[in-house]
Amino acid sequence: MPVSGGPSGEIVVYALPRPRLTFAFLAEGRRHTLRYDAGASAYDRLTGRWSRMYIRRALDAARVRDGTHVLDVATGTGDAAIAAADRVGPRGRVVAIDISAPMLREAMVKAAGRPIEFAESDAQSLPYPDASFDSIVCLFGLMFIPDKIAALVGFRRLLRPAGRVAAASWNKPTHAPFAGLVAEALAQELPDDRSDLLRPFSLADPDGNLALYKTAGFTDVTIELQTLTSPFTSFDGDFWEPIEAGGGRLGQAYLALPDRARRAVRERVLSQLPVCSASESFTLQHSAWIVLANAS
Repeated sequence: MPVSGGPSGEIVVYALPRPRLTFAFLAEGRRHTLRYDAGASAYDRLTGRWSRMYIRRALDAARVRDGTHVLDVATGTGDAAIAAADRVGPRGRVVAIDISAPMLREAMVKAAGRPIEFAESDAQSLPYPDASFDSIVCLFGLMFIPDKIAALVGFRRLLRPAGRVAAASWNKPTHAPFAGLVAEALAQELPDDRSDLLRPFSLADPDGNLALYKTAGFTDVTIELQTLTSPFTSFDGDFWEPIEAGGGRLGQAYLALPDRARRAVRERVLSQLPVCSASESFTLQHSAWIVLANAS
């Protein structure tokens, strides 16, 4: 299925076999069969709102600059790829992959004609020649890849000498409360899906995170914690609206609940925020780990 045009207008798509993506990620026989694709239109108002705040640091760490050839893995709606394209200029190259075609369509619209090569592709088997890229970035995507070691081994293969990987992953749910509070509240209604709901935080342990890269063959790896703050104008009109719109995996899980359970989730989340009413403004801190791995 065509997804986007490359630098010269040709269709760029890699029709790799891909599994059915279910809410219980790649599990079979589960009650929820919600595709990642379903929440694409509201993604930017939910996870994308916060994930894009970490793009500058990731691109700096990956040394993305004029003339750099960049691969953005799990691009989602394309924010990191767009920022990279603005840095690399006409001498550079930006390739952005994701397994979700609806996410890529959102990204293509946002790219507004920038020469980004969007491709529907599986991060576990990337279809590019060895040593194709100077920089690889993966913002908040590695935790969703079933075989993380295979993906990271592929990253090493694709890096040029002196190339760099920069990847971001969320800290613990309590340190990324915009999603963590929602995931925990949903898990109380969907206990069988708890591990899948909390998958966005599965790389919150820095030691375990680093161990993945070392197992994949990277020898020069560092990790840092970045903490930021986000304001909200209100609970209902700002914080909760993307969930009600079905944004991302959490929004889709919420919409699949009966009315009583949805009300319980909403009240549970609201009760844990620093407000007395749903109309008050508030701020939240959130933090993410940035891993930097050098090609060896």
